[in-house]
Amino acid sequence: MALSGDDVAKLQAFFKERAGTDELKAAVGMKIFTRMFTDNPDILTVFSYGKGKTLDEVLASDGLKSHVGKFMNVVEKVVSNLGDLTTAKSHIMALSSVHKASHVTKEHFQKALPSVRAVLGDAGADVEVWDKASAAILGWLCEGVA
Repeated sequence: MALSGDDVAKLQAFFKERAGTDELKAAVGMKIFTRMFTDNPDILTVFSYGKGKTLDEVLASDGLKSHVGKFMNVVEKVVSNLGDLTTAKSHIMALSSVHKASHVTKEHFQKALPSVRAVLGDAGADVEVWDKASAAILGWLCEGVA
């Protein structure tokens, strides 16, 4: 990953400002998952709480709310450790191993990351910096589910 110290600082400052509290993390996470499910409705079936449900039912489910919390906690760990790529990668690899057990594939991650980019861009993130970070993150996710 070709992130400079300035890039890391930008991502960390953005996360702290836009998702630095549990309430903000939940709101950003719900936007990401709403966008992901809207852009890729086939991904709904990967989630146990999404099988046979409408998008509105999934968005209102406790299962999704719990998943969003876990997801955003990992995002927070990764962002806070971008200066230490070994630690950041370990968080991503742990996440991907859990997803592998649930039959999530690299194609699912490839479909999901543009939704993350769009939501972060809409929130004011520097998408060029995010693109640098997400290239490595996607590689680690795909490595973990391979």
